[in-house]
Parts: sequence; C-alpha cells; structure tokens
Amino acid sequence: MSHTLKLGNKKEISEIFASLRKLGYLVFNFNNNQSFRVAQAGFVDYFIIGKGKIIMIEVKLGKDKFSEAQEKLKQEALKAPVIYAVVTSIEDALVVRDLCIE
Repeated sequence: MSHTLKLGNKKEISEIFASLRKLGYLVFNFNNNQSFRVAQAGFVDYFIIGKGKIIMIEVKLGKDKFSEAQEKLKQEALKAPVIYAVVTSIEDALVVRDLCIE
C-alpha cells in the first residue's frame, strides 16, 4: 500500500499552526502575501515562541523554491538554538506542531 502525502494549502497549514495559540504560544504568520519592507524580505512564514522554544517555519508547497534571502536565513537559523523547519505538506505541519508541544 502506498502512502500519498496531502500537500494541502497554505490556509490549512496556517490553521494547524494557529491552533498553538490555544496552548499559550505566540504565533506570527508572515505568509499572507502582504508586501514586506526590504528588511523583512526572506523572513520565514511562521515564527512561533512558547514553552521555552523558538520555532521558525518556511512553507514550500508545489513548485515553491527558496529565494536567495530565504536560503541565507535558513543557513543562519540552522546554526542557532532554534527549531527551523521546512513544511511541504499537511503531514509536515502536523509533525512540526507536535514537536512544539512535546
């Protein structure tokens, strides 16, 4: 039996991360297609703080690719004491959510 990942959409993924607010996390969603100032270009889609953790999440669905600024942020974040995750499906989002609440 094969298992097919459900890619979902950004709204569904946003709802998964927003549910962490009910557990006391601060959830900042920068994945809303608003124009960012130059200083914010390349920032992660979700920045979550709570329970002694900092979580940075980049969502890449379908053919989405990292920009140069996003790649640079990713490389720096991987050196820091934060959880950095790339979410490519609903299943990924659920795994990251569960990591937050462990």
